[in-house]
Amino acid sequence: MKQKCVAIAAALALLAPALASAEVKVGILATLSGPSADVGRDQYDGFLLAVEQGGGKLGGQPVRLIKEDDQARPDAGLAGVRRLLELERVATPYFATWTVGIVFAMIAAFMPLNVLAELINIGTLSAFTLISIAVLVLRRTRPELPRAFRCPGVPVVPLLSVGFCLFLMAHLQALTWIAFLIWLGIGLSIYFLYARRNAVLHGGQVARGASRKSPETR
Repeated sequence: MKQKCVAIAAALALLAPALASAEVKVGILATLSGPSADVGRDQYDGFLLAVEQGGGKLGGQPVRLIKEDDQARPDAGLAGVRRLLELERVATPYFATWTVGIVFAMIAAFMPLNVLAELINIGTLSAFTLISIAVLVLRRTRPELPRAFRCPGVPVVPLLSVGFCLFLMAHLQALTWIAFLIWLGIGLSIYFLYARRNAVLHGGQVARGASRKSPETR
């Protein structure tokens, strides 16, 4: 049972890297020698079995297992951690991912599960609503834009998506809406006060709103 749980947890944890088409690096920092060598052996063997049963892959992605003997000294295992953080070559926002993950993990540690679940729901539903609206807007304003995937049934499908998302959001608690509006206000403030003025777009053109024109329009 423990091995099955490890396999399921590993598959879920590695879903995002799999979708990003990046090689999955799994670090195992453990004492491989000395009197504490058998500590955590069940979990270690369970993960190895899960990878083996998956043909060396999880979510369709190759798995690289990194073992680092810390020799019962935490500082000796730092090399393995550094190797896990070498993600520049996949061009993914690894720093932002770690930062957001740590912040929300701390929030989840001190927040009731039902409140956290509703906050996640309203955040996800609002994101889906904005995406559906963006599909409608871009289909009309940028019809020539290359698209890897085209939403079928426009405008019916996006409108149905907006309607269902708003319907579900309307049934959430008032406290959830208050927290969502506060969080949204903070995000908009950061965007308009900093991000919009410092965003680098289209090969180095700095977005300054209407005050600066791109070289193509000059």
